[in-house]
Amino acid sequence: MILVELENVLFKRANGSVSQISSKGLLFKNQISLKLDSDKRWAIIGSTKSSFLEVLAGKHQAVPIEGRKYPALANELASQSIELLQFSNNNYGKSATGAGNGGFTHLGARYEFFKDLEIDIRADQFISDYSYNASRKVDTDKIVNLIKKFKLDGLEDKYINGLSNGQFRRARLAKSIYKAPRILLIDDPFLGLDPNATDLVSNVLSQDHASAIVLGLRIQDPIPSWIDNVVLVNQDGVVKHGPKDALAPELEATLDDFKKSQIKELENIKKKKLAFIKRQAVSTDSSEIISMRNVNVAHKGKKILTNLNWNVRCGEKWHIRGPNGSGKTTILSLITLDHPQSWNKSISVYGTPRRVGSTNYFDTNKYIGFTSPELHALFPKKLTVFKAVSTGFVTGSYLPPIDLTADQVDKINNLLDYFQLGELKDTPFDELSISHQKVVLFIRAVINDPRILILDESLSAMNENDVLRCKDFVSSYNQGCVLVVGHVDEEVPECDKFLQLIDAPNGEYRIGYV
Repeated sequence: MILVELENVLFKRANGSVSQISSKGLLFKNQISLKLDSDKRWAIIGSTKSSFLEVLAGKHQAVPIEGRKYPALANELASQSIELLQFSNNNYGKSATGAGNGGFTHLGARYEFFKDLEIDIRADQFISDYSYNASRKVDTDKIVNLIKKFKLDGLEDKYINGLSNGQFRRARLAKSIYKAPRILLIDDPFLGLDPNATDLVSNVLSQDHASAIVLGLRIQDPIPSWIDNVVLVNQDGVVKHGPKDALAPELEATLDDFKKSQIKELENIKKKKLAFIKRQAVSTDSSEIISMRNVNVAHKGKKILTNLNWNVRCGEKWHIRGPNGSGKTTILSLITLDHPQSWNKSISVYGTPRRVGSTNYFDTNKYIGFTSPELHALFPKKLTVFKAVSTGFVTGSYLPPIDLTADQVDKINNLLDYFQLGELKDTPFDELSISHQKVVLFIRAVINDPRILILDESLSAMNENDVLRCKDFVSSYNQGCVLVVGHVDEEVPECDKFLQLIDAPNGEYRIGYV
């Protein structure tokens, strides 16, 4: 049975007139012809895989309209039988696509005791797409089975905004499989997962499901062994498709070209001089910035961190390591005062202990710059790129300042030009690609020369060239310290030290040099 059939068809972005086809409005330069069989496991691989998955999901305008068919769906509507699951938007929400925030209304929401049942739901309710007003029956056995398969045991009663990023992504996968659409398209299925979770998810997806599963992978991503066929895509359209083993030479050549292009791009980046950034030839300041002495954090009697001892000095770049749900983001939230237990005299910043009544959220965050999946989920979507970056000069607010100095304006423009976003400075945030959105948030984090720069999965979901620029920027950043969270080596800026959370609830950590 044929799942999707594309025959001599062009695709136009979902705005404008179908009758006015021009190369500028096309998703791909060439016509596409392709048939996806239901008895094969498919992976779409390449730089335009996200757009191609959207095409398979019925999005964008097919020209001619009869050039896209779904034989396996018979009389079913594509919109009701196909689900596209994208993790790159990092959104929290009750739908599989991540629409809505699912109770995640501000950065400290996951740590709060109070929950509003109008918007907060438990993990098991999220997976079953539970609604207080719905009359449909929930398949409890199927929910329990999926929770076990995705190793979400013990988290069933936890509210979704309390899950770690990796746990929430596994819950979104479980939700989509529970819904059992005829075709399930998963873009970047392993995004933001630690190695063990990646193996776990791959194993679950390899099993028989009611849905035909199609993956979207980057050219540098390992292809799961259970994938039968691949479709290699680029800006022109389909380069080649067929059995994975038969296309091995083409895949290897494409990967080799990709690596060469990355080397060339890195050389070009390093040639650029960032004269507008304050720089010191060699930083001689090694004063202590952050000190944690026997820090303990617990929630409802459950230990999260036990006896954490950690010191961070000026000029240091730390990689905070650990599996999904190990407590990495909790540590960062203690620094930014987004955690209720941040006001703790065991935590000192610049030699000043955190105390209730004497430690101010706004004064503290004046010298902190950060970006994270949670911030991405909450950030205003209608601000222009320029205004979005300008909010980095404001503490504790997403409102753009109205009194930027000439130097601040120049700095924003220079950074936008360096990251090749200058021509997009008047574009609304939600009209950018996910990669460019992440870059905007990165620039926002560094724009005010923070003494503590926090990058929580900040480079995840960026395209390769954007990753290179951000990593190069961080490598020469010397305004204070840098704290990085990331599971994929290629998405982690160069660090000199690491803090590894082995078993944080029981006080097991490891600290060393990278």
